[in-house]
Amino acid sequence: QGVNRPQPGAPPASPTPEAPAGNPPPSSSTGTVEPAEEPAPQPAAGAPEIVTLAVEIGRLTGDIREKREQVEATRGEAEAVGNATMRARTSQEAGRSATTLQEKVAAAEHLAGLAAASLDQVRSAVARANELRDAEERARQMREEAVRRRQAEEEHKALIEREKARAQELHTGARPLIERYDFTQARAELETARNAMQTDEGRAAGLFVVERFGRLQDMKESLIRYLNAKPFRWGWGSGAAAKDVNGADADSVDVVGGRVLWQDVSLPQMVKFVDHYQIDSTERLSVRADLAIGLAILLDELGRRAEATEYVRRARETGEYGQQAAREMLPDY
Repeated sequence: QGVNRPQPGAPPASPTPEAPAGNPPPSSSTGTVEPAEEPAPQPAAGAPEIVTLAVEIGRLTGDIREKREQVEATRGEAEAVGNATMRARTSQEAGRSATTLQEKVAAAEHLAGLAAASLDQVRSAVARANELRDAEERARQMREEAVRRRQAEEEHKALIEREKARAQELHTGARPLIERYDFTQARAELETARNAMQTDEGRAAGLFVVERFGRLQDMKESLIRYLNAKPFRWGWGSGAAAKDVNGADADSVDVVGGRVLWQDVSLPQMVKFVDHYQIDSTERLSVRADLAIGLAILLDELGRRAEATEYVRRARETGEYGQQAAREMLPDY
């Protein structure tokens, strides 16, 4: 009673379906997605070679890094294959795993070789870049040195012109001293200025004037010596007013009736003194040449070129000594 019994002739009830025994369906495994390779930067058109090398070095470095990652991944896969081989239940699976392992190892060795080759390329590129950098540095230093040398040459040329102009300025400025026959002072001022000059050309220009003034001083000293040794009778003035000259010193001439300062001696009187002793046949040729050259320089300094020419001729007539002196002291004649 109270129990439900199946009706006669009715089909038996179906049992509740159960899940089949066994392993659950394999889930889909997701493979490792490798990042996309970034494009290597390209050098700008016309970029210097060293920039191109820098870009190439960056690309090669990226290749080496990628190959190292591949080697590591391959090594991991090889180890996984090795473990799978050890766990394989059949010889067929073990053989396949061994083959796969060998392939992975070979691939790893190949990648390692590529990485080594890429590293050599990087080293070569770095060495080349260093060479280019050193060459560029040397070229820069050479350019800077050329600029400094050119500037120094220009400054030196400008200094030469300034010193030559200074020598000419002092030469012209000495005219009043020359007119007073104060050759010693004129020479001393030029000598002081010349010693302060820095260039050979400036000193040479100054030396030329100093030597000319020295010749003038030598002429005056020779006249003083001759006037004292051989007084010049009727040597002062001309005609009935002529007077004897009994001697001289650095400051004045001893004329009968009184002394006359050198600065008051006229140019014609100076020419008369030189003519008297220059044509004296008892004097040595060198002495006569010195007197002629001295007077020629004096006349040239005072702008009396035509008269100076005559005394240049006289100096040359004395021989080689006078000719050499004329070439040095009066090259324009």
